[in-house]
Amino acid sequence: MREHAAAAAPPETRRVRLGSSWDGPVHGLLALVFVTLQLTPVVVLSLFLVRLHPAAVAALLAATAIAIFSQARRSLGPTEVLLGVDGLSVLSGGGPRFVPWREVRSVHVVRFDIVLRLHSGELLRIPVSTPEPERDRALVTAIRSEISRAPTSPPQSAPALERGGRDLDQWRDALRALASRSPAYRGQSVDLDDLERAVVARDALPEQRVGAAIALAALSDDGRTRVRLAAASSADLPLRDALADIADERWVPATIRRAVRA
Repeated sequence: MREHAAAAAPPETRRVRLGSSWDGPVHGLLALVFVTLQLTPVVVLSLFLVRLHPAAVAALLAATAIAIFSQARRSLGPTEVLLGVDGLSVLSGGGPRFVPWREVRSVHVVRFDIVLRLHSGELLRIPVSTPEPERDRALVTAIRSEISRAPTSPPQSAPALERGGRDLDQWRDALRALASRSPAYRGQSVDLDDLERAVVARDALPEQRVGAAIALAALSDDGRTRVRLAAASSADLPLRDALADIADERWVPATIRRAVRA
C-alpha cells in the first residue's frame, strides 16, 4: 500500500427521540384499561357459568394483564430515528426499518407526524407521540439536507470487493489475500484510499462496504480503527453490527449474512 493522507473520520450517528419516556408506560396503562373492560364479560361468564375457581381466573387475568402491559409499552413507546451517513433507521415497537438516503424522495410534516415519500411511491409515516416544533423542524431539515446531496460514485474497487457467489469464508479469505498482496493480485487491484471511501460510502451496497471492511481490517490496527469509525457512522443496524465485529476481529457468519441481506 502506498503512503496516503489519513481520511477525515465520518460523523457518528445521531439519535432523535420523538416522544417522552413516559409514552410507553402511559400507553401500556391505557391498553390495559381498555382490554380489562373488554374482558369483564368473559370474567363474569367464567365465574358463574363455567364455574372456574376464582383463584384460577385471577391468575389468568394477572398473566394476561402483565403480557398486555409489556407488549403495549414496547409497541406504543416513543419512536426514535437514527440518522447516519448512509440513511436513517426508524426504531419503533414494530422493529427497526432502515431506509438508505438514495431511496428517499422528500420529507414532510403531516399532522405532527413526519412522512417520508420514497422513490418507490411508498409513504413511510414516522409517528411523533410528543410534538416539539423545534426538534421536529431540525429533524426534517437534517433529512432534507441528506437527500439533496448528489449521488456518490461507486468505489473503484467495487468489483474486487463483491462476494460474487462465493461462500462467506471463501469471500473473507480472498479479500484478506487481496489486501495483503495489493496493489495488484490476480488481475484485481485495491487502493487504500478507495477502501476507506468504500467502507463509509453512502451509496455503496452493504456487500461492498463489508468487503472493504474485511480488507481494511486485514491490513493494520489503523485499518480496523477506520472500520470501527464506519460502524459508528451507519444507521443500518445489521451492517453496523457486522462492521463492529470485523473491526474487533470477530467473524460471525450470521451477522454478515444479515448485513449483506444474503
